[in-house]
Amino acid sequence: MLILICDAFDASLPARLAPFGEVTEDMDRLREAHVALIRSKTKATADWLAQAPNLKLIIRGGVGLDNVDVKAAQARGIAVRNTPRASSVAVAELAMAMMLAIPNRLVEAHSSMREGKWLKKELKRTELFGKTLGLLGVGLIGSEVAKRAAAFGMTIVAYDPFVSEHPVAALCSLDDLLARADYLSLHTPLTDQTRGMINAATIAKMKKGVIIINTGRGKVVVESVVAEIDPRAGERREQDRHQRCAGSSNAADVRRRVRHRHAVLRDGLCSRTCVPSAALAGRAGHRSGAHVCAHGGSAGEPASR
Repeated sequence: MLILICDAFDASLPARLAPFGEVTEDMDRLREAHVALIRSKTKATADWLAQAPNLKLIIRGGVGLDNVDVKAAQARGIAVRNTPRASSVAVAELAMAMMLAIPNRLVEAHSSMREGKWLKKELKRTELFGKTLGLLGVGLIGSEVAKRAAAFGMTIVAYDPFVSEHPVAALCSLDDLLARADYLSLHTPLTDQTRGMINAATIAKMKKGVIIINTGRGKVVVESVVAEIDPRAGERREQDRHQRCAGSSNAADVRRRVRHRHAVLRDGLCSRTCVPSAALAGRAGHRSGAHVCAHGGSAGEPASR
């Protein structure tokens, strides 16, 4: 049996797989492979699958399967598996880190400190305690976020059409969730129903000053509605080659209504890249900073739910 490692995994993986067959990372041997291990970089499309006539199993290291044409794989008799629990805690902690970083102005404090400034009075901070966290999806990751947020004294509400009860979060309608949340954390897979779910219409239903954390799929958010290029980005790239910044504004109808902060997190779990980011966007015509911390390579889509 030939096991093909298509994307970057832990360096110890080939030795751990060796008892089960021959292991290779040579993509030129795709036609020979019986098992393919992928993350987000490899797109297992119908055309890709056609190049692997001997393939019997695809294992996706992560939760989502939106980079795998599951129907095409099944038609070829190829089983598709994922690792839904592998990154649940890590992504939940990342969401909590962003919920702490944004109201505490950590990025601004860090950047100003590097410039030799001490903005103790200028950077006003708020607490998570007593705030309402809205969870859009309470699967494995959403539930881990709920447990941690409860420890911070937050009120937790959630919308998930596939869940009838939850031990931590109070379930509610989507409109109620959007209206109540001080923080909105997204934990949905990317489907036809969730694509572009955070858009001008849904943003208009949110509280003034709501903070959105997206550790799920980027395309759940219509980024053209909430983001535009920040001219300060070039200056910040010069300060740190691992940072780039963008400001944001919303559609005209939303501008007339409320100020909004939008935090977009992408925890790239694919190939050679890990890209967490936090983007604060502005509503009502106001601009605010957006922060993207890239650790190299192109951004991959993270696990969801």
